[in-house]
Amino acid sequence: MARKKSKKSIRRMVVFGALCLAVNSTIIYSLFNTWTEIYEKRQEKKDLSENLVTLKEEEESLKVELNKLKDPSYVAKYAREKLFYSESDEYIIKIK
Repeated sequence: MARKKSKKSIRRMVVFGALCLAVNSTIIYSLFNTWTEIYEKRQEKKDLSENLVTLKEEEESLKVELNKLKDPSYVAKYAREKLFYSESDEYIIKIK
């Protein structure tokens, strides 16, 4: 009779150990996935922060350009240089 109890006890310990192992494995897997996701999000945040700085600089330069385009003399100069417009007595010669 004592032997049957010890076999039942061993069987319970094996089942309990397997259950604990399964639970611990699930928790470790979940933690690993969460840490990986956090790392990826931090990298994405870093990249987006750098992109934000670049876009803010571009926005500032575009605001300056917009203020310059309100000046008619600048618009005329810009049209001559970039778009190759000329006045009636001017010729455009493109040199490479």
